[in-house]
Amino acid sequence: MPADPGLIGVWTRAWAISRGVSPPIASHGGFYIDVGLPDQRSRYVFPRVERPVLRELARAIDEPRVFLKVCEAGPVVLPLLPPKWVLQPPRFMMTGDLARENPALEVPGGYTVQIGDADEILTASIFDGTGAAVARGRTIVLGSRAILDGISTDESHRRRGLGRALVGALVSGARRRGATEGILCATAQGRELYATLGWKDHSPYSSFVIPGDA
Repeated sequence: MPADPGLIGVWTRAWAISRGVSPPIASHGGFYIDVGLPDQRSRYVFPRVERPVLRELARAIDEPRVFLKVCEAGPVVLPLLPPKWVLQPPRFMMTGDLARENPALEVPGGYTVQIGDADEILTASIFDGTGAAVARGRTIVLGSRAILDGISTDESHRRRGLGRALVGALVSGARRRGATEGILCATAQGRELYATLGWKDHSPYSSFVIPGDA
């Protein structure tokens, strides 16, 4: 099923807020963000494959580190692009019903969770016994939708339930702000975790870039 352009628009707005970059603007039937970071100059986000638009835009762009991001499987889009574009590892747009009762997601023994609530961004961090932050994530609530972003757990602390606890803390905070639907963009590994928490696939999400030294 094609991605919902409204949902992708909300996710794109929240991503910009979460990363502290310029807000998206409508462009080429999708969204454009002037990211301005060393490893990512800018990005175009397309809720669906617009074949003539993608072909023309991909031919016109020569600068490295400009990303084309499309809510479609990579192998479907790649033949539309010149060879200079490189497909990145796959990701997946997912949605979650935040109105349902959360399962018990307690922080494992030896760890503590800290919640930060400032302006539009709700943060959650998990600390180990030494006081080091070993897992972190953010939520941006826009209307009834909560967009989870930047969720990560340090390699040496994975497979201990920290990811589940982190998502639970972020979802709980979003529900207190009135959110009923969650949106996130998952890696292939993260997708497995979110599926066990009741999140559903919304669409594939593929990224393409012209490589270049940061």
